[in-house]
Amino acid sequence: MLNDVPLVGAAACVAPPLAVVGFTQWRGAKRRQLRSDLVEGLVPLMGNGVEVRCSRWAKREYIYPRPGRIEVRYAAASRDWDPKWMQQLTATVEARVGVDYTVEKHQSARKRVYLIPEISAEEIADDSPRAALAHKADVVIRELLGKESSATYSWGEDDSLSSIQVEFPNEIAVKLVSRMKRQSVERVVTGTLPGRWRSSWDIENSTATFRLRTEFPAAVPHPKINVTDENRYLIPSAVTEDGDTVFWDLRSTDPHGLTTGRTGTGKTVVLLGTCMEFAARNWAVWVADPKRVEFLGIRKWPNVQVVATTVEDQIAMIWDAFELMEHRYRLIETAGADEDDFEPLLVLADEYTEFRSAVNAWWSENKHKGAPSKCPIFNAVGSLARLARKARIHLRFGMQRPDAELLSGEVRDNLGDRHSLGRLSPQGAQMMWEAAYIGTSVPRKIPGRGTATGPDGQPAEAQAYWTPDPRKVARSRKASDIEILEGLYPTSTTHKRFTYEIEDEDSPTWLDDNDKATLYTPWAAITQARRVPSPDADQHLTLDELLDDLSSAREAAAGETSAPAPEPREDRHLQLVREDEEPDDYGLVQTVCADRLRPGDLIDVDGDWVVVEEAVADPDEEGMISIAWRSDDDDAGELALTADDMLEVRRMTEESD
Repeated sequence: MLNDVPLVGAAACVAPPLAVVGFTQWRGAKRRQLRSDLVEGLVPLMGNGVEVRCSRWAKREYIYPRPGRIEVRYAAASRDWDPKWMQQLTATVEARVGVDYTVEKHQSARKRVYLIPEISAEEIADDSPRAALAHKADVVIRELLGKESSATYSWGEDDSLSSIQVEFPNEIAVKLVSRMKRQSVERVVTGTLPGRWRSSWDIENSTATFRLRTEFPAAVPHPKINVTDENRYLIPSAVTEDGDTVFWDLRSTDPHGLTTGRTGTGKTVVLLGTCMEFAARNWAVWVADPKRVEFLGIRKWPNVQVVATTVEDQIAMIWDAFELMEHRYRLIETAGADEDDFEPLLVLADEYTEFRSAVNAWWSENKHKGAPSKCPIFNAVGSLARLARKARIHLRFGMQRPDAELLSGEVRDNLGDRHSLGRLSPQGAQMMWEAAYIGTSVPRKIPGRGTATGPDGQPAEAQAYWTPDPRKVARSRKASDIEILEGLYPTSTTHKRFTYEIEDEDSPTWLDDNDKATLYTPWAAITQARRVPSPDADQHLTLDELLDDLSSAREAAAGETSAPAPEPREDRHLQLVREDEEPDDYGLVQTVCADRLRPGDLIDVDGDWVVVEEAVADPDEEGMISIAWRSDDDDAGELALTADDMLEVRRMTEESD
């Protein structure tokens, strides 16, 4: 078995030599085996010195290869003068090959016999490209899913194969219960037939359908919102390669979500789209923005009630959501309210890593005597994750990557709707998708590409909607982006903007009759923070007015910061990272044996670094490894190497955020 490669077991169960060493090498092995069988069968007749050479192999005869000419060299002591000897020779060859042969030429002096098959008119095969491809597909399917399997084919333009419908034996179905084993079959089909393929399975009925993967579009504009009774609680964010929409179903068992992605992968774009979807339904949106600049563009977006940027305001917002949940539970308990009576609320906590770090620092400075070691706000987060569903409060966390130190296992388990942008490390994939290979080969040069919870509840590669940031559109005035925002803009403001008023220890609330502070703690002040309407709470801007407002704010800020920036020092070793640059998360080049490769590794193929999708060992050909790879531009291919071949490899670093 191959260490560190999770799909080896799958390959051992369902992947034959064809799956691991490639079609050409597998075919060669079949032909060598036939020659060996012929020699073994002819030794009793011709002695140990017999040699067999085969040539003119029949086209498309792979499972049972058929040579068009067989040359048999035998020892001088053979009874080649006896007619029965020749009959035994042809009978043995026919039994081993499976077709009738006749003697083309017998050179007694040179001790050689040449045999050719007897081919009837019915055996003359169709030599068209479509027939050749169908025959090859038959070979692949029968080797993967049993010789009793049957397949029907659908064709596209130019005789291109577009789909394969397969029925396979029930005993094979038992082996395909594991999702990893089914994926292994899918990869074999991709490695042996033209194009990239994906599969759908009906194990109960022992059927499968393989479809040629369609190319993802470079970008998918966020569609105009048209809210109906059927889609009101379905929040779209992306499309799969099959064109299926990825929804966050608020009424499912996954009422909370997690969106991850490193800088430049499109995480903020997805979260902006989610906020706008909620706001367009006239639901309230609360945002915690530890970076303070990611959600500047929607601070005045209708129905976005608050965008909290200071640590105190962010804590107050989370606590406010907790108290709202408690209030709604009391209404259910004492007033007979039902969850359908409550309007959904989105509580978005972006950059949760930064939020947690800032809260811990604030707590270390403001913790009062007798307080717990950990800020109580994290207990409130846990309660919201467990209980907020009934109160129709929906949490969405954004972070660079899921990390067990940042979200407890229980909280993370309640974030059932997930979307990871960009390529994951094996460790990140394990935490996000509970499989170290899912999402580790996403192309890095395609913004918005990632992995999301698909319509069937399973991870699926997806292209996120492009949702423009209003702040940037105010600068660019790009017509296509303005059109997208117009389709997302709420028609009315049903939830007014507010801020949090947090009193200090000199406020009358905290003074006794002698004007001395009493009972005040920074934590108590936050938990008793009051919502205060924003100065423009009643204002409903049109989209044009919002963009003009953002543009004016930018011009005002530019005037305040018009002084020239200092020249960078020559010895400065810190560099700014542009938003459109993909950070290189891979370590230095190291030399690794092929049998130590794992999904997510980078290897050099023809001068380009490509990512390993799968590396599996051949259960029948000892020492052989098949490597499926994918490029940053979404090209794909396969390599067949011996286990001890050495490759230059770069591995993704596992540094925490």
